[in-house]
Formats: sequence, structure tokens, C-alpha cells
Amino acid sequence: RVKSMAMKELAETFVPDLSRVHLYYARNSYLECQHACQTLIAWRQAGIPWEEMAVAVCEQQTLPSLLPLTLTAAGIPFNAKQDQPILMSGYAQYFLSLLRILRLNFCQEDVLRMIKTGFTALQPREAMDMENYARKNGIHRSRWLKPFHMPEKEKERAAAERLEELRHNELNLHKNGTAALAHFFNKMKCAKIDRCVLLPEDYNTSMNGITLVSNKEVARLVEMAPDKFIGFASIDPNDPECLEKLEEAFEVLHLKGLKLHPSRQHFHPSDKKMDPIYDLCEKYDKPILFHAGLSLEPHTTTKNCRPIDFEDLANERPNLRFCLAHFGWPWCKETAMLMLKYPNVYTDTSALYFDSAKEFYTQMLTQDVPMTWIDRSLRHQVMFGTNDPRFEMIRMSKAIEELGFRASTIELIKSRNAIDFMHYDPAGGER
Repeated sequence: RVKSMAMKELAETFVPDLSRVHLYYARNSYLECQHACQTLIAWRQAGIPWEEMAVAVCEQQTLPSLLPLTLTAAGIPFNAKQDQPILMSGYAQYFLSLLRILRLNFCQEDVLRMIKTGFTALQPREAMDMENYARKNGIHRSRWLKPFHMPEKEKERAAAERLEELRHNELNLHKNGTAALAHFFNKMKCAKIDRCVLLPEDYNTSMNGITLVSNKEVARLVEMAPDKFIGFASIDPNDPECLEKLEEAFEVLHLKGLKLHPSRQHFHPSDKKMDPIYDLCEKYDKPILFHAGLSLEPHTTTKNCRPIDFEDLANERPNLRFCLAHFGWPWCKETAMLMLKYPNVYTDTSALYFDSAKEFYTQMLTQDVPMTWIDRSLRHQVMFGTNDPRFEMIRMSKAIEELGFRASTIELIKSRNAIDFMHYDPAGGER
């Protein structure tokens, strides 16, 4: 397989026009420098400026010191720059290794050198794993031509595939694949979204210790694109170590809030066991995003998730900002009632739509909750949300802009309210 790939690479390699390339063989370095000077002078006489000429030196023994002397003697102005030899560049090493592979029948060193140039399909970590495995197991010459497996990597791959399947099943995302970051960023651009909040899911006490999406995974994604992502934390309130995990999420991972699911995690919002968690959020001035209303996750009822279940919390902790996700659908008026009474209660628009985002938003945000309620009274407490990848952010962004809200209300919903909710400064992170 490696041999066929190598031959394909050679066949597809662009070969430049060499009709004006001339080879000159010199008996010694001095004659080579003299020929270089004569060529430069001829170019100058042909009208080529000195600054458009260059001499690349491959040999590192004599020429680097001899060539400047010869140029000076010939009256040629120059600026010497000693850089990496051209034959040591990744591109040159790639082709040299490829030629040696074909000539020396897949010598291990040549194959590994080609893999590490960065011009193969392997990622740096994969190239390192391949090198370690080849050296440990003596993959050399003809053994490269036979299929071989890396058992350790096979186990890792199988575990990752099992986790991916579990995530799809537990979150009811059966029809959604795993999108590349470039694809996701393009979706954000089309939806006119600058930043997305990433939400982990920790239900480990009911899943044999497995965390569906961990805080550290979210933190790594934020590190990869800090100008695109804002990370929240998740903990399982039934986990004896939940407080330590939450402190780590805020102190070490620098996550900006907490995501909780009362029904899936089996707690009532006013349960006394939640007080230490709420205390930590108030200590670090971090908001909470609660799932509210209908849940699409399997084996998850709406128990503990009606908006009215959160009133005691709103009343007893006025300094704790929290969002009732999905507008608490289908109890949207209860959500509106809480926001009207308690300024620390927010909601978002990541609600279920059936066939059309526009039609569903029209029903929920202009009829179930009259549009004037939001446009006049609740405009500072509603945030744009999508629940992507379950719902399509591009359609939802377009739909909410077409409902008839004032431009200033749209600006609050799609930007300012989330900034205020998180106490987030887009320029510096924390406010």
C-alpha cells in the first residue's frame, strides 16, 4: 500500500518547465564561485536588477566563506543570509526519502523520515505513534508492504467509537454525524454568529461512571478556537466529587458557567443538596443554564423541569443568575412570568421546532408569548440559542430576525443579553 501511494505521489507531482535550466559542473569550489559571478554579471547586463538575483548554496563546507570573497572581488553587491540548507527542507526531504524508499526497498529510516516531513496524510501524533510502533516491532523493508495493525490504537479507536455511539444514543442525536471544525465555523458564519457556548454533559452516576462530554473536552475545544467558543461546565450533583470538579472547572479550566439538567440528573431545583453548588456559582459569579420544559433525551421526563419549579430558587437567591433553556416550552408563559418578577431569571430561544423554525418561532414568540411582551418588557432577559446540532442554527438565526422585533431587541437577544448574563467581556473574557 505504501509503495502504491508513493508511485501515485510521483505520478501526480507537478514537474516545472526545465527548458531554461542549465547544469554546470566545476572541478572545484573556486571555479564554481567564478561561474556564479559571471552568470550574475551577464544577468545584470541583460537588465536584471541586482536585488532580483539570488544564489542558493547547498554545500556547507567551502562555499559559504568562499562565495562572499568572490562576489566582493567581482564588485557585485550582496547581502549574505545563512539559512537552513535547501536539501534539509521538509519538501526536499520528502522527495529524497521517496526516491530512497523506491531505490532501497522501503528501508525503515527512509519511510519514517518521509512520514515525519509533514507532507503525508498523517497527523503529527499519528506519525509519532507509527514511528514508535515500527521501531518496536521491526517494521522494515518488505514488512512495510504487508498490512499490519497497531493493537493499542485499535483499542483506542474502538473505545472512541463506542463513546461516540453512546453519545448519539443518550442525547438522541441519531441522525447527526461528527462535524469538522471548519464546517461548524462555516455554519456560524452563515448564521451570523460570532461565538458559540459549548455545553458538556455529566450524568456519570447513572451511567456507570461514564461522562458523555467532559469539562476538559470542552476546555480543549475552547483552547483550539478561543475567538469562536465559550465553554460551560457540567457536574453530576449526585457525584460525591462534584464540588471539586466544579471548582476545577472554574479555577483551572476557566469555564464561564454551569449546565444542569434537573430531570436527567434527578434533583429538584430547590433541593438542599444543591445549596453548596449554588454557593460556588455565586462565589465565582458564574451563571447556571438549567434545562427547562420538554427533554428530547431518552428515558427523561419533564419532572422537576417546569418553569414554576424554579421560583423558590429565583426568590431565595437574587444574586444567582440562571437561564431556563428552551423558553421552558411548552410552559412559555410560566417562563415569562418568572422573568417579569425576577430580574435574575433569563431564557433562551433554543426551543423545539417541528418542520419550520420560522413557523415554530411565530407560534411560540408571537402567540404563546405575545411579541409585545418580549419587545417591550422582557427584551433584556431573552438570549438567542439553538441547541445545535439537534436544531439548525442557520434557519433559527434567520427565522428570529424575520419575526418583526425591533432591531434593538434583536441586538439584545443575539448579543448583549448573553454578555450580561455571563458577565463576559468579548475582548478580555471576564468582566
